[in-house]
Amino acid sequence: QPDNADAHYNFAIALAQSGDLPKAAREFAATVELRPGDADARFNYGITLARLHQMEEAASQFREALRIRPDFNDAREALADVTRPRP
Repeated sequence: QPDNADAHYNFAIALAQSGDLPKAAREFAATVELRPGDADARFNYGITLARLHQMEEAASQFREALRIRPDFNDAREALADVTRPRP
């Protein structure tokens, strides 16, 4: 269902849980394209991107989740983690 954000989101969650992170990232991308104001989708997209070592892209999703929902502490912590300097 190409225009159903819920279907993309639920599929993305299932794919992420099964470990298929590249496909999960594509489904989360489709979700946020259809529903750009969904802070939870952006957070989970960011987590998936971070697990794929795409830290800049993950940070962008966490920042957007925080713009949408400023009290989203999990997104704030995740943003701090992906932007922390690595040795």
